[in-house]
Amino acid sequence: MQDTTNTRGIRPLRGWTLTATTAVFIAVLGPLAMAAAAFTFGSTQKSTEGQVGQALLGSGALFMILAWPVVGALVVGWLVRARANAGLLAPTGHRLPSWWAIVGWLIPIVNFVVPVIVVGDVVRASNPTGQNLRAVSVWWISWLVAPTLMAYGFFQSSALGFPEGAVALGRSLLGATALYTVSALSFRSLALTLARWQDEHLGSTQE
Repeated sequence: MQDTTNTRGIRPLRGWTLTATTAVFIAVLGPLAMAAAAFTFGSTQKSTEGQVGQALLGSGALFMILAWPVVGALVVGWLVRARANAGLLAPTGHRLPSWWAIVGWLIPIVNFVVPVIVVGDVVRASNPTGQNLRAVSVWWISWLVAPTLMAYGFFQSSALGFPEGAVALGRSLLGATALYTVSALSFRSLALTLARWQDEHLGSTQE
């Protein structure tokens, strides 16, 4: 376990964790609606089934555009709180300054790497054994691969035309939704574990 220098400034993390993890699962509804449209892609656009599919695809995309920035802000808020607590538990155990918990999500290309570095350092600083969690890697890899797969599906849809492109898009949407679900489950696992570790330190200071 890493040396503890100051645990009195630690703030509760569980409330933020429950809010952020719930929001992440709600965010999966967008890809889920788009994936549901895949089952209608064999129909013509004028059929009732085809129109339902178009509505699902459009509403899922709109949901992602409107809801995901809010979900992202909640996750960043969670990470800021977790990083602040971890900085008290292990001031020298972090590879990046605390402000990267926010900025790291905003810079293109950099945001492929920095958030997972920050989370990994927070986990190690908070873990009584000083080790990372496998859920961190699962969360981040699935989070990066999912949108890549979705984008590939739309590219294939445009390149191949109907119906081959529609089939390729449907498969990509279903795969992306599965990966987003894995990412949400992994994030929930690591976030709840992290909250338990940090809140145990909070409880020890109040005894």
